[in-house]
Amino acid sequence: MPNRPSPGERAAAVRNQAKRARRLADGLPEGNDRVRMLEHAEELEREAEALEAEASGNAPTRRHGQREQQQTQEQQQQGEEPTESKPKS
Repeated sequence: MPNRPSPGERAAAVRNQAKRARRLADGLPEGNDRVRMLEHAEELEREAEALEAEASGNAPTRRHGQREQQQTQEQQQQGEEPTESKPKS
């Protein structure tokens, strides 16, 4: 059974994915696809920051991160622009 990567190693891998997403976005024409790719890169950066905080012992609660991820997924399914915090009606 292989060893699970440390939070620091996972953070580095996720940052690499964010970097790749930005490079891909640079190759896309202006428009929704490019915006979505850049938003994805930002989500990956936030994930890497959370992993780095976990590695340093300053981890935010997983529940909070999961709630943000679920809200983002719901917004994407509804075709809305993801926002940092959206008031509920």
